[in-house]
Amino acid sequence: MPVLNPLFDIAPLQDLLDEGPQVITANLRLSRNINDAWSRHQAARGASRWAAPAIMPLESWLQSCWLTLVDAAYPPALAGAVASHAQELLAWEQVIDGDTALNPEINPANYVQLAHGGWRLIRQWQLDVSRLKGHEHPGARLLARWGQAVEATLAERSLISSDQRNEIVMDGFREGALPAVPRLVTVGFQTLPPLIKELMSLAATDITPYNPAPTQSRCQLFGADHFNAELAAAAVWAKSTAEHNPEARIGIVIPSLTSERARVERIFRNHFDPAWPLPDRSYSPPPFNISAGTPLSEAPVVASALALLHLLCNRTSVHQLCNLLHSVHWGDCDSEGATRSACQAKLLDTGLHHVPTARLRQLFQDIAIDPKTGDNTNQVSQRLADLATLQRRWLRVQSFAAWRDAFEQSLDTLGWPGSRSPDSLEYQQMEHWGALLDSFAQLDRIAPPADLEVALHRLSGLASDTVFHAESPDTQVQILGTLEATGLRFDYLWVMSLDDRHWPEPTAPHPLLPIALQRQLGMPRACPERELALAQERFDLFKSSAPAVVFSYARHEGDIAIQPSVLVAGLPGSDIDPAETHPWWSPIHASRKLDMVRDDRGPAFVSRDGRLPGGSRFIADQAQSPFNAFATWRLDARPLPEPGTGLSPMLRGILVHGCLERFWRQTGSSRALEALEETDLRVRLRGAIDEEVTDFFRHQHGAITRDDLGSRLIALEQERLLDLLSAWLSVERERPPFTVESLEVNAAVELAGLTVRLRLDRIDRLEDGHLAIIDYKTGQTTISNIAGERLIEPQLPLYALTQETPPTLVTYALVNPRRLGFDGVADNDTRIAGCKSLIQRELPETWPDTLDRWRQSLEALVNELSGGEAVVCFYSRQALDYGGHLEPLNRWPERERILQYLNEGVPGP
Repeated sequence: MPVLNPLFDIAPLQDLLDEGPQVITANLRLSRNINDAWSRHQAARGASRWAAPAIMPLESWLQSCWLTLVDAAYPPALAGAVASHAQELLAWEQVIDGDTALNPEINPANYVQLAHGGWRLIRQWQLDVSRLKGHEHPGARLLARWGQAVEATLAERSLISSDQRNEIVMDGFREGALPAVPRLVTVGFQTLPPLIKELMSLAATDITPYNPAPTQSRCQLFGADHFNAELAAAAVWAKSTAEHNPEARIGIVIPSLTSERARVERIFRNHFDPAWPLPDRSYSPPPFNISAGTPLSEAPVVASALALLHLLCNRTSVHQLCNLLHSVHWGDCDSEGATRSACQAKLLDTGLHHVPTARLRQLFQDIAIDPKTGDNTNQVSQRLADLATLQRRWLRVQSFAAWRDAFEQSLDTLGWPGSRSPDSLEYQQMEHWGALLDSFAQLDRIAPPADLEVALHRLSGLASDTVFHAESPDTQVQILGTLEATGLRFDYLWVMSLDDRHWPEPTAPHPLLPIALQRQLGMPRACPERELALAQERFDLFKSSAPAVVFSYARHEGDIAIQPSVLVAGLPGSDIDPAETHPWWSPIHASRKLDMVRDDRGPAFVSRDGRLPGGSRFIADQAQSPFNAFATWRLDARPLPEPGTGLSPMLRGILVHGCLERFWRQTGSSRALEALEETDLRVRLRGAIDEEVTDFFRHQHGAITRDDLGSRLIALEQERLLDLLSAWLSVERERPPFTVESLEVNAAVELAGLTVRLRLDRIDRLEDGHLAIIDYKTGQTTISNIAGERLIEPQLPLYALTQETPPTLVTYALVNPRRLGFDGVADNDTRIAGCKSLIQRELPETWPDTLDRWRQSLEALVNELSGGEAVVCFYSRQALDYGGHLEPLNRWPERERILQYLNEGVPGP
């Protein structure tokens, strides 16, 4: 392995380090690289041992000074321990939540991070809080009140904030409790707040900023079409440069690295190791280092732990449960895979966003029972039962330390972190989880005992605020944020996003402090001139950070065209070629050999019992899109149910049908309806609704239960039904007299040798003795295509053909809050409002002729599907809009390229 060049230019610092000064850096990475460069320098000049230089990041130096004061029993340092970041935020939340003067419509949680950051600015810029209390700016008054209350809250618990610690350290230097040193050397700082500047001036006689030696660099500018292309070009350049220069240090600076970390890693991995995402590949650290971490809550092992702990709650997100069922980080995923998949299918069948956690236990228990022996055949059900037993032993409200122990016991019971041996990354995540639980237990110092919901909320928030940095070996390629790259030295450097939207950074003054005051004091992101000056300084620094530097920008951000920053104006263009997001795409595309196979017809449909499955729905799908009908009914290509809020539209439709059936069985005719007073009508409807809801849950066979919805949502659903059906019966009152002849009638019609079984919602006998067929529709429906050569909506024609005596009317009854009424066809347009005559519907003048036409059209469709016709085309917009899940099979989005190939014999790009 070649020895990599150091990441820090030690030459300008050599003489200073020989004096033994205190060196303070902007971050830990910089401290480590200076130490590494100094060690190499000492080894190169033949030293066998040397004293370690005093090099520390700023925060470590401040904490070291604090501990010295504590050891010396400096009185102000004995006022309390330094609160952790989580403890500080919790104190802020308590104070803001308890502010009775705050508008009750405002969510206090939204102010915590904002107010904490604003108070730190006040402390670091040493503002007089009394001036802010009476300030005309309302945010400043809030901040002053909250900040002092937070510090009082911390003091009550013998805690102080990190900024209070810094003030005590400064006083320690001022009063001589801490000895001043001759020299402080600062490295990597562009700006420092006044508090730290004053503290350093008291800590040392001389403060020397490190200035790297100027370098003659070859700079060039690269423009990419978009950010992904910019990343891909940088990745290709970095890989090629590394291969040709094995000792070189290569830097990639990405200002938005924290927010774009996942995308950056994916695209760089694609080019450094194209096969990395293949399923047979085990984890290995990437061949580059990324300085930005990820929230610990997003680390797979920790995310699984948090999801498992949410099983302790009364209700759980179905989406979270589905993710958990796929996780390998609990139980034995390999042996439990089939059981977990079955449970997921049953969860999705509920159609709900959230279900009671007890429901998950019941589902696993039902799946796990061996139907022959009655024995429990899997361990998941047993683990969930053991968890419920364990939970019953806990106090409802207890300390955070007690909750930590309870959470650890729960995870052990559920088999976390899984049965397989963890890899190095997973092991690191487990270690961070242990440290997180210890930090969680320390919340007892600031918060009273809590119940389960609050404890889980605190733990999840703590995990989200904790940054996880995976340890990785030293690598050639360093991918850094802007601040992390400052002060480092590279052999080759690429700096991204130098466009006019991001460089310089746009201003973003703190909303709780007066803007004029922020600009006057030079606070961060408050003044455009300050941001421009910082951007220019940073740009000049990067220009001299390597002998060869590439600056780049994207020409588009979404649909917005953007320009390069004014700072890079005049740089020569680069000869770097554009690159794709994955290097395999072009070779695979170029090497393809296409065979054109016309496959518009599948195997013929053969019915074992002479029936057509799906009834009218199969025929309707065939009429609207032959291939989609084939995929749905012959290949069973159906999407998984999507969770929703409350009952799904389909289940609501079932309830409407059932309630109306019960009502009309009791009422029977329009005369009986007319005789009902409004109060009596609603009483009868309410009784029908109550009976139907009871039967509804009984007939769901556990797919969805009352507990799944909750009593309040069920009550709301019953009220919705009452209002909707009351409004619908007002429409029915306007009809000419009728008697309900039949309800929920099983019927059949023979078409092209197949039996199509149907279920008619209702048949009415009209005053003149003729029949009217009514089909309830609770969704958006139309019969506009009832007269075409191809029957796009064949349901009503099918219903009409089931009767030996032709009906005089077939119609949809639109029971929908947006549209109440009838939409059908009759022998004349006076039968029911909304039902047009045969002639108005462009049908033959008589019912026998109309039925003959419908039969011919329907038999043609049945012959199509029986013959296996599966051409990819769409005869209705509805089939195209609602068939997106079949696009991987019908390849409709690729139709233009396929047509180009058919017409020209040349594949599209």
